[in-house]
Amino acid sequence: MKMNHTQQILLGVLSQALSGKEYTIPADTDWEALYAESRAQAVVPIVYAAAAGQCTDAQVRQKWKAVTIRSLQKNRQIQLCHSYVHKLMTDHAIPYTIIKGCASAHDYPDPMMRAMGDVDFLVPKTHWDQAVELLKQEGFASHGEDHSLHISFEKPGFGSEMEMHHDPFGFAKLKLPGLQEIIPEAVEKSVETTCGDITFRMPDPFCHGTVLLLHAYRHLLYSGIGVRHLCDWAMFIRNFDEDEFVRIFKKHYEGLGIWKLTQVFSAAAHRYLGIPYQKWMASPDREECEMLMLDILNGGNFGQGDDDRAIQNRSLYDEERKLTEGNSLIQMIRTMNRMAPEQFPRLMKIVIFRPFGWIFMGLRYLFRVLTGKRKKISNDTMKKVAMRRKLYQQLEVFKTE
Repeated sequence: MKMNHTQQILLGVLSQALSGKEYTIPADTDWEALYAESRAQAVVPIVYAAAAGQCTDAQVRQKWKAVTIRSLQKNRQIQLCHSYVHKLMTDHAIPYTIIKGCASAHDYPDPMMRAMGDVDFLVPKTHWDQAVELLKQEGFASHGEDHSLHISFEKPGFGSEMEMHHDPFGFAKLKLPGLQEIIPEAVEKSVETTCGDITFRMPDPFCHGTVLLLHAYRHLLYSGIGVRHLCDWAMFIRNFDEDEFVRIFKKHYEGLGIWKLTQVFSAAAHRYLGIPYQKWMASPDREECEMLMLDILNGGNFGQGDDDRAIQNRSLYDEERKLTEGNSLIQMIRTMNRMAPEQFPRLMKIVIFRPFGWIFMGLRYLFRVLTGKRKKISNDTMKKVAMRRKLYQQLEVFKTE
């Protein structure tokens, strides 16, 4: 599998904008496609600022400009929401730290260029109930209390949804030695900083980097991530010289089994976004770098680039969302079999009726394909499945032996 011409142009423009690497936009650029790709990868403002002046399609340029203005307005709204959270938590002596959002934007040459979607902040369990009660007193309605990582808050006219996290990683079930201990440290070691005129607290470099890396990896496995996530990582690691990065991260990450993931993500940031190479990174010519970049581009920001990613996942993961090593088609059949009891819980309790449930699931899928309600599983989809399985296996995440 190879990235297409538009994706190559997108990365060229980003490397120029973020790293100052010289790049000439080709004369045969499909501007509509480049605009759409920048949206799918959640990098609209950066790419517009760097490339729109050369856009030869006036209609696309106008549309792109309008979307960029809305994105910048939204970014500003969310920045102000970060400031609100900081004042509210500080005034009531509730320890907290922002994760992602302004903490990531802080690493960019122009923080406003980093697209934001909501306000994410971390509160320790010791102050969780106090923070929930305070936000409700402030007029926020909560939802998603059963979510494994956070609770969401919304308020009419506030300008952004907020997610209050008790776990920024999402791998608690693995019971990895040392990982969960980072969570309280992220708050305890947080520092007050500014992003433009916005004041907030952000984690220390080790915790900040760990949140960025594992948040990106978790979403890569399932919904997909956009190039924005790789840009976040690139802008973060460029703050360190070679010895400093190794001193802060290597030993801890080897113990967690994420040092190879770090090396490959960083090598991809060098190869495709132009940040300076450092010796601790993986070789930028390694197969994993290319596969990682393809997976990021194919998935897009939380699946915006790939409408069949859910189908791919059925061929990749078992019922516990663990990566399988067997035949992709067999795994998909197993997944469909698992879905039958969810659809027909009473019927499937009767053993002799179970085959009818399995047959129905297969016939329903076939009917939806024939009527155009569901895409046929293509060879391209199965190639993506094979590439993703190979990539995730080779990254060896959380393996420490």
